[in-house]
Amino acid sequence: MSAEFAKIALPPAIKPRFIWRLNRRVTDFVARLPARIETKLLAAFFVLVILLILLGAIGLGGLSGLNRHTVDLIETDREVTEYYRLQHDVDGLVVAVSLAMWLPGPEYLDRAAADIDQVQRALAKLASLPTSSGAEMAEIRRESERFVANLDRILALCRDGNIDQAGVLLLQEAQPAANKLKELTNRLVANIEADLAACIEDSQSAYRQAQMVVILLGIFLCHMISAFIVGPLRQIGTRLSRIATGEFDQFVAVPNRDELGVLAENVNRTSKQLGELYTELETEKERSEELLLHILPRPIVARLRGGETPIADDIPEATILFADLAGFTALSSTMVAVEIVEMLDLLFSRYDALAARFGVEKIKTIGDGYMVAGGVPDPTPDHAAAVVEMALAMGEATNIATRALGVLGQPLRVRIGIHSGPLIAGVLGSNKLIYDVWGDTVNIASRMEKYGEPGRIHVSAATRALLRDRYRFECRGKIEVKGKGMMETYFLDRHLAPHVIAPRPCASAIAPPVFCVD
Repeated sequence: MSAEFAKIALPPAIKPRFIWRLNRRVTDFVARLPARIETKLLAAFFVLVILLILLGAIGLGGLSGLNRHTVDLIETDREVTEYYRLQHDVDGLVVAVSLAMWLPGPEYLDRAAADIDQVQRALAKLASLPTSSGAEMAEIRRESERFVANLDRILALCRDGNIDQAGVLLLQEAQPAANKLKELTNRLVANIEADLAACIEDSQSAYRQAQMVVILLGIFLCHMISAFIVGPLRQIGTRLSRIATGEFDQFVAVPNRDELGVLAENVNRTSKQLGELYTELETEKERSEELLLHILPRPIVARLRGGETPIADDIPEATILFADLAGFTALSSTMVAVEIVEMLDLLFSRYDALAARFGVEKIKTIGDGYMVAGGVPDPTPDHAAAVVEMALAMGEATNIATRALGVLGQPLRVRIGIHSGPLIAGVLGSNKLIYDVWGDTVNIASRMEKYGEPGRIHVSAATRALLRDRYRFECRGKIEVKGKGMMETYFLDRHLAPHVIAPRPCASAIAPPVFCVD
């Protein structure tokens, strides 16, 4: 049995890199097989079952070998018992011969002769044992024959009455021969036991090696299954994680030609589609942001995105401009809808460009009315001047638009009112947002526009005070303003000319306009 097991041994030491390459090639080969995962797993299951059966067969073989070793051990134990019995008989024979020498009587001599015959029969029996070595048994037989011959001589001397000579022969020849025979017997027993122990060790080592080979094959197979199933799943999971973070430019590359390969292709296709959708979404987001910036001021949009609600600000000082197209109602009655919309779009688009140019905020349009705020939503130190500059530019833009539209005989003229003071600003609505302003400042600015004159810029005394001497004003005097009583107002003419303006007394509201300097 030990020879059979010795044929099964582990392969020589293999470098880990070679094992890794082999596993990689086998895994890629299995992954590229055009079969379903269930089929591959079923085949792997059958292989595992075969390995388990092989492992069980090796175990049964090991048990059978151990059983045979047990039988051999029992036989060896019997042989060892026979050898030890031979030693005992030899010792007893020496004692019997010694008694026959020193005790009178023929019965002791006969007993010693019978013991010699028994030892010879025991030697013949040991020579027939299968585990007895021929050379060792020959040496034992030679020593035993020598020993028996000496005993026969001693017995013959005892029968002749030569006891002293027999005693000398016993001490010098028979006793050393008995010791030599005992030494040979012990050495033979030790060799038999050593051979049996070595046989058992070889069998156990061969069984362990075969068992290790089967276990390593099972581990290799399990790792291969894990590699062509878990590996692609891990790559797909990593790709999905990157997709979740917004990375759409990388794809999964797996060698599988099964469901995992189809899944990887679907993930790649989905990633590509998501990337395209994300690009479109970013474009729409930018477009919606641009549209939102057309509706609300940029700082307000940033605050809304930050989650701030509600948005309401107390503005300590700002300037409001109201503009209205004089004669628009009569003009629009002679035009069709498309012409009216085109005219207003052209004019208000110019106004929007002017608002962006002078850094003021367009609030809203109401019909043919246009509303602008300076110093809103972020405060600016020169808000009144910015609004006035836009008012002057609006007059020029209106004249240009009139000529571009070809409105002959009925030129468009804009009536503008401006007032400065504190107000409240905020965002209203949920579906349709609007940024608006409220307060007495807004109402007075609206009154300035209402009580103004077409083609002229009507400002309050508060705005006049903020502008100081940077512009030329016509003092209109005090007029009755609905809800506010008498208020001193001015018409803003133009930028201050370099020549000296002589001061003149302010006339009443109905008197012809005069220029005055505060």
